[in-house]
Amino acid sequence: MTFEETLALIPSLLDEVRELKEEVKILNQELRKKTDLTKVKNVAEYLDKTPPTIYNYISDGRFKLNVHYRKEIKRGKPKIVFIESAIEQFKREIA
Repeated sequence: MTFEETLALIPSLLDEVRELKEEVKILNQELRKKTDLTKVKNVAEYLDKTPPTIYNYISDGRFKLNVHYRKEIKRGKPKIVFIESAIEQFKREIA
């Protein structure tokens, strides 16, 4: 293999390393203690976002009512409760 051929392999190897790094990150998160993904704070942490970003996802429609979250009334006040399986699927789709 020539030097030029070896150099040509570097971009594809770099892409593979990036993909593997992301997969390891996801696996490490899954191996950690299972987080309660029904709460805004925990969903934000799981997705590596801030709570205001999660509220933006709701406002702009990325999170859909009765798909990603539902609204419940607790003590007379509306409360957002996330659907864990949908949040996990969302993360897989954006990864």
